[in-house]
Amino acid sequence: MVGVGGYSDCTTYKISVVVLPTIIGDPNKDYSELSAYLMYRLVPLCLDIIKEYQQGKRAPFEPKPVDPNDPPLSQDYLYKAVCLAYKLNIRRGPASHYTTSGYLQSGDEVKVYNVKDGWAAIDKPELEWVYARYLKKIP
Repeated sequence: MVGVGGYSDCTTYKISVVVLPTIIGDPNKDYSELSAYLMYRLVPLCLDIIKEYQQGKRAPFEPKPVDPNDPPLSQDYLYKAVCLAYKLNIRRGPASHYTTSGYLQSGDEVKVYNVKDGWAAIDKPELEWVYARYLKKIP
């Protein structure tokens, strides 16, 4: 890793690190754009997560133990919603500075799993977020 912190910082906080398979990659392909993306986008993100851990703003991920006596959940999402915007960017986190991974179109229905600072997680592992203002709850 480049910059403040390093690989050991990420492993200490159990943050996954992406490793490029350049040895088995195509020798005729230029990987410089992908390498630059990793260096300038993912490394700072990893370091931001480490700062959040250190400031107590983020708790380490610990899966909840499964209790066989717990009743099954009738629904695992908060609510269903429909997209009101012509094109609504799907982002990799709950803020506009996160990279986009696609978009919703007007009329698309989604399940909302979490809401944070005006952003709605539309998948269970909370890797896809949209601006909640452009969603309308539906029954």
